[in-house]
Amino acid sequence: MFIVLGYQERREGVLARYLAQVARELAHVRASSDEVIVTSGGVTAKRTAPGVSEAQLMADHLVDAGLDERAIIVEGRSRTTLENFRNSACALRERGITPTRAVVFCDAVRETKVAMLARAFFPGVPTELRRHDFERTPLQALVQRTLAVAHDAALLRWPLLERVSLALVEAQQRLR
Repeated sequence: MFIVLGYQERREGVLARYLAQVARELAHVRASSDEVIVTSGGVTAKRTAPGVSEAQLMADHLVDAGLDERAIIVEGRSRTTLENFRNSACALRERGITPTRAVVFCDAVRETKVAMLARAFFPGVPTELRRHDFERTPLQALVQRTLAVAHDAALLRWPLLERVSLALVEAQQRLR
């Protein structure tokens, strides 16, 4: 199983390089195989892709690059990295898919958080991370490598805290 995490930012050069890397590495995946690709991500930038989920944009790019659309599950409801994993796990369960291994494509500065969430939602499943440099600022990298990890660990532990956090995310999205 492959999970391709989306990112709300629409810096075309960086995103295009990320998706090109993903397409190259997944060129072998066919619908007839046991492999499945989950593209995961909800909200997109209103200026560049209004009404289209990150997951759908990524899936469209992968299909345009020659991947078999029947091998792709589009999970387009997630608003956070934690929801990426929860909703991807749910989408796989709904289809009766039990992964035996996971390869997750992600932003390099989020690797610690992504590894933690992969263990939480796919316990016992060997996971490999494929990191991509999204050219974050040093401050963005510091926040993702420290505060964001602790934040998501707390959200896993205390579901009420996650509901409060998601309410804040929704309020922020309405302001954009």
